[in-house]
Amino acid sequence: MLIEFCGIPASGKSTLIQGLLGAGKCNGWTFTRAVASAPSAVKMPRYVTRHPDRRQLYQAARFRAAHGAFFAEADRLCGGVALDLFFFLLTAQSYQDWHDAPARGAVVLFDEGLAGRAAALSASRKQDAEPLALLAPLPSVLVMVDTPPEIAFDRATHRHGPSEKMRDAVISLHGDEAMFTRRRTAMVETCAILETRGTPVVRVDATRSPEEAVGQAMAELGQILPVQ
Repeated sequence: MLIEFCGIPASGKSTLIQGLLGAGKCNGWTFTRAVASAPSAVKMPRYVTRHPDRRQLYQAARFRAAHGAFFAEADRLCGGVALDLFFFLLTAQSYQDWHDAPARGAVVLFDEGLAGRAAALSASRKQDAEPLALLAPLPSVLVMVDTPPEIAFDRATHRHGPSEKMRDAVISLHGDEAMFTRRRTAMVETCAILETRGTPVVRVDATRSPEEAVGQAMAELGQILPVQ
């Protein structure tokens, strides 16, 4: 079972996930965090029989084949540039962990998976979020960690102390405050669309204290997750 967390940069996703991991369990399910692996090759090599990351490579290939329309639309938005790298880490070991987790009685907490990346991609290309959201693979639960763009942008630029250099680095990596606003809008639209497709969505107010945010998430997840 996979719980995907989405939100704009510096929204508090990692803090919330750490809080849930600290809580340990919900309805008998053990929380575990998916850690995306970084294979030595991001493109599928011609021969993978002896490749050290062949398990991840095969899993990525199967996953992309099963969701071909989604990846084709993402490829169109990207113009075919670096798509293998863009999605590879999300379709390899982390999704393998997701598939294995139910047998272990675990719920995988996934920090910004495909739905979140799709929303960010749509925002960066100034495209409507709907086409990718309608095709995105569905997590078991989607948690939107909601923070006003101006607060998230301020957090991001002050993480390592306020400076023009840090501000420029954040803008280079994530965009300016206007981009944060576009990304939040795309996230809201994506969550609404996935909800209509049957995915339960939990919206967490990340302007509250971390303890309150974790409490809200645990209460709502307790209403969604089946009792073990």
